[in-house]
Amino acid sequence: MKKILQALMFYVVSISLHAGPPDPPAGKVWILNPLMSDEFGPQGANPDVFNVYTKDRSWGRTAAFDPKAIRAEQDPDNDSNYFLTMNPIWYYEDEVWHSDKLDRTFTFAGGALDTKNLQTYGYFEVCIRPSDFPMGSGVFMNSRQITATECLDKYSTELDLIENMGYTGPGAGEKDDRGGFFNYVQHVNSHTKDLKYIDNDGNCVPYEGWDAWDSRGADHYTLEDPHAFFTVGMWWENATTAHFYNNDRLFSTVTPARDFKIPMALILSMETYITAGKEENNAGNPKPEEWMWEDDFRTRDQRAVKYDWVRTWKLVDVNPDDFNEDKDNIEVYEANQNAYLGENINATLIYSACKNQFVTAQLLSPTNEVIDDTTISVNQGVRSLSLKFSTASITDASDNYTLKYSIEDEGTVVFTNSVQISFTEKPLTKILYKESFPTSLEPASSINLDVAYEADTVCKLVVEVHKPNGDGLSWDSQIVQAGKGTMKFNINLSSPLEYGTDYYFRVYMFRNGMNWQDPQAVNLGNLFFNVEDPWEATIEILEVDSVFTDDETIGIEFSYATKTDGDLSILLLDKDDNIVASEYRKERYGNRIISRKMDVESTLSTDDQYKAIITYISESEEFEMVSDTISNIMIHKASVDISIGENDFIKEDFSICPNPSSGIVYIKFNQSRELIKSVEVVDITGSLFLRNTIGINSSTFEIDMSTYVNGTYIIRLSTEDNVYTKKIVKK
Repeated sequence: MKKILQALMFYVVSISLHAGPPDPPAGKVWILNPLMSDEFGPQGANPDVFNVYTKDRSWGRTAAFDPKAIRAEQDPDNDSNYFLTMNPIWYYEDEVWHSDKLDRTFTFAGGALDTKNLQTYGYFEVCIRPSDFPMGSGVFMNSRQITATECLDKYSTELDLIENMGYTGPGAGEKDDRGGFFNYVQHVNSHTKDLKYIDNDGNCVPYEGWDAWDSRGADHYTLEDPHAFFTVGMWWENATTAHFYNNDRLFSTVTPARDFKIPMALILSMETYITAGKEENNAGNPKPEEWMWEDDFRTRDQRAVKYDWVRTWKLVDVNPDDFNEDKDNIEVYEANQNAYLGENINATLIYSACKNQFVTAQLLSPTNEVIDDTTISVNQGVRSLSLKFSTASITDASDNYTLKYSIEDEGTVVFTNSVQISFTEKPLTKILYKESFPTSLEPASSINLDVAYEADTVCKLVVEVHKPNGDGLSWDSQIVQAGKGTMKFNINLSSPLEYGTDYYFRVYMFRNGMNWQDPQAVNLGNLFFNVEDPWEATIEILEVDSVFTDDETIGIEFSYATKTDGDLSILLLDKDDNIVASEYRKERYGNRIISRKMDVESTLSTDDQYKAIITYISESEEFEMVSDTISNIMIHKASVDISIGENDFIKEDFSICPNPSSGIVYIKFNQSRELIKSVEVVDITGSLFLRNTIGINSSTFEIDMSTYVNGTYIIRLSTEDNVYTKKIVKK
């Protein structure tokens, strides 16, 4: 069946935003650069195009990045279209990132990815839907390498296509202390940072601090709807000019502070800005917690930044006598004319049309049968088309396939051309695949691995295991025959794996009879992994408020451990199993102790017993469900005196760090007018683990819990008049 598409430059997507580059200069045409373009399919970002940022790649003005913030999401209005979604993770006390350089602590993370390829000049466009959340929805370009040889010619550059937040909460739209604002706008600018000699060896290093940036531009375009998809674009015309667009509308031209001629990567990000000023403005950090972290303030969808596609174009020369808006003409600019069986045919066509017409392209068999074809409506002018043809039905290698393309006017072919396509068997080469290597292992004396490979001759495949300091633990090798396959390794270690991070595998392959110095050898570099306890999904209720006040909420404290996001349900039930308080929310993966509030839905009685039930269901179905229940809960009004033993229970009178802990626990007593007379550690059954009855004059001291069994404990501090208690988890 013929595929009919409507397109100006590329092909239709579900969002009705037919953007694309502006009209090219005479004698030029825009060509899509596939190395910096991605339509975001069901697997998310194309790994051949994008690097995904992890914490070690985050730059100095953002919180630590988490790859799990980035995922693919199906378009609800089009089953064949997908978005790339970056969703801010929730803030917890154990997820902070401190910049020593800025002397500032950030309290939530972001996500980012950048193109592996760099380009100088061209048109760059991204279809984006910003988040309704106090976080930046960004698209910008940045130099990732310094190509100059002289120090004075080395500098970092950045061009911002959009620094936008579609946030509608408190403080939205107010100006920051720089006189600009980021809400409801496409905010554009440029930055340059010089480098200078600083050491005796003549090494070039960057200036330190934000004052080193020389910024120009800072224009903005006010968005009609900050929560709809729109296309941001930039024509980086030359070293001194960058034009900015919103849905094809030119609204700003920026002249950088100095020539912008260094190749740059295209970057998609959501990040925290560190601009000082009013903390209620989006450009400040941290934000008041009550604005941000609860689902009733912003849903998961409102928090998310969504990208529908990224397209990068470059200008190439054409003969204006052959291609102009008064002439019908079409030819192949580039196509993989020598294709391998099983791989699709990619082709770029350049055409000129004297009026709005149709372009038809067909992949024909040696007997002129149509294997795949496409018809695209095109506008008058000189343009290019990027096409992909399916070859799934081709099983025989041959030189007699044809790519035929033509311009049609109301069904009449007005110009046609063709190119021959050859299909051959893909030759074997030397390849190693790293997908099967684990990033986490349990303590053990041996390691089992399946190593996938491809070899063009008989080869030796070697796997080494190294400690974090580089010392070798063990190694093994196998002879593999020419072809594709998977080799099993059972590596016995010279000493058992111990808990720790940054162990690594070294994996390489060379021709049999040679060694690792074989010029045809291939390797995977260092593949890092951690050694840690097996992680089973758990959840445990630690404490339920037993005192009910007039704020109509009941608090619950619980711990959980899971490697996947999930659905959390907290219920308080009466003796007849009626729900009297509840909380439902998406919860983030991790291993932590947190507290949540439940809204009271009916009158609580001091004469009844209640029970609390908490459940966690994995979003990815990694496990079915984990749950915990506490029964026989008695509720008291705030005026009722509640006792623990013979002394009052007083909250938040001392602090514990870290909690959870695997060893030394540091305790700070906050009641400076009282002297601690004893310190006790008991488990939840009341069994005594530690008792120190010597008077303690210091307000800060430590307890070593390294020998304790993992679990929940209670630390009790006794003074002359009071007993202070707090729970701690040993892990």
